[in-house]
Amino acid sequence: MTGWTYIIPIIALLLSVLLLWREIRRPQKGRLAARVIATVIVVVSLVWLAFPAITERQVPAKSATASKPEDGIIDCYWPLQISSGESLTLDGVFRKTSEKPVKLLLSGFDTDMDSVTLDGTGNLPFRLQAVPGHKGRAVYRIKVIRGDDEQMSEPVPLIVQEPVPLKILLLSSSPDFEDRFLADWLGQHGYPVAARSRVSRDQYVTRFLNLPEKPLDIATFDVVIADKDAMTGGEKVQADRRVRQEGLGLLLKTDSAGHRAGSVKLQLLGSHASLAALPQDPLAVVRDKNALPLAKDSAGRVYTVVNLQGQGRVVHTSLHHTYSWLLNGQEKSYEQYWNLVLQHLSRSVKPAEQWRFSPFITRADEHLTVTLQSGFDEIPRILQDDVAIAPAGHPLRAGSWDGKYWPREKGWKLFRSAHSEQWLYIFGKDDWKQMPAAHVIAATDIARKQTRYEWWLIIPLLGGLAFLWIERKL
Repeated sequence: MTGWTYIIPIIALLLSVLLLWREIRRPQKGRLAARVIATVIVVVSLVWLAFPAITERQVPAKSATASKPEDGIIDCYWPLQISSGESLTLDGVFRKTSEKPVKLLLSGFDTDMDSVTLDGTGNLPFRLQAVPGHKGRAVYRIKVIRGDDEQMSEPVPLIVQEPVPLKILLLSSSPDFEDRFLADWLGQHGYPVAARSRVSRDQYVTRFLNLPEKPLDIATFDVVIADKDAMTGGEKVQADRRVRQEGLGLLLKTDSAGHRAGSVKLQLLGSHASLAALPQDPLAVVRDKNALPLAKDSAGRVYTVVNLQGQGRVVHTSLHHTYSWLLNGQEKSYEQYWNLVLQHLSRSVKPAEQWRFSPFITRADEHLTVTLQSGFDEIPRILQDDVAIAPAGHPLRAGSWDGKYWPREKGWKLFRSAHSEQWLYIFGKDDWKQMPAAHVIAATDIARKQTRYEWWLIIPLLGGLAFLWIERKL
């Protein structure tokens, strides 16, 4: 109830008193009763028009039954594009109306990647995670299973980007298997690598992979991986300055991996799945409460962390035997670990153009807004295949251009400008049906209030005004 609830009746009462007083004070006393009635009718009609009739209408039982909320995923989000080695995380809400457990399963390439079982009723949050093994475009599925029946299956499109090849410098105080295996693996994956190891007090051996041989200069590399005693005093000063001022990524290894025999199963940041077992002293941990843990075991012991320092990042690790994964045929674990580490060591480079699409779930034959944030001083030409999308400049955001598009078919669509391109998956008409419906279904089982303007109220208003006007002319 607002202040107008009181103001309008008070104004109507004062207006009624004023109008009635003027009618009574008129010298001509004929038709006084009719004039008073007409005045009251006019004022009451005005009040009713100011207050639209609020009628409470019960939803028919048949309609409520037809619109009864169904079990399903009513909200879900995941990144449409990630880097290779990065974890795919789906966060969502499942509406559950029965006590029977429901299993949500994330699958792709005929492989079950993660699952969660939901008990109880209500709107239940869930999270599914996996590290994709593919590169490029793919469509995963999230399945809803009750008992032995698969009740629904929704598409989860994803683009996995190849990491930007970083120029990497490996520095070791003595030859070791860890750096040699890492240099070979990086070189096989297209990274420009230089690996220097000390063989005596003043003698070094340097290997170059995907790089021409030349004197080493830290300023020419994006990432430096070194143990404690591998860098000279001048190199340490230069590396520290470049980390803080220029965004160099620096990985420093602890003195040793410990002396206690054992093994650990690591869990990486963003994933609750464990990697293959790795030889490691469980007590040789990295202690830094202010750092972000990248790799830890199920007991919460942390072995690799990352810190922000100025514009760059510094990673500390006590893992010295990750090459054991390769020797034991566990290349996937090796790749996941080092892709994550390199991702956190790389510079954050903002692309010249960025694409955004709205809504998140865009279906065939539905409206799509394409937004291109461009750093170029020109009006962009946006194309979807051979269809031109006319962009309009945003009035408040410089370099931001919006275009409207209506996709006709589901599947992957390529959007292009003169300087960049971006893939987007268009969903089918029956995909993710529960998500938009969740915002409007809740009211179907209860009484709803509807605001309706009763048009017939203007009839007594006009009748009363007409009578008072004609009566004065007589």
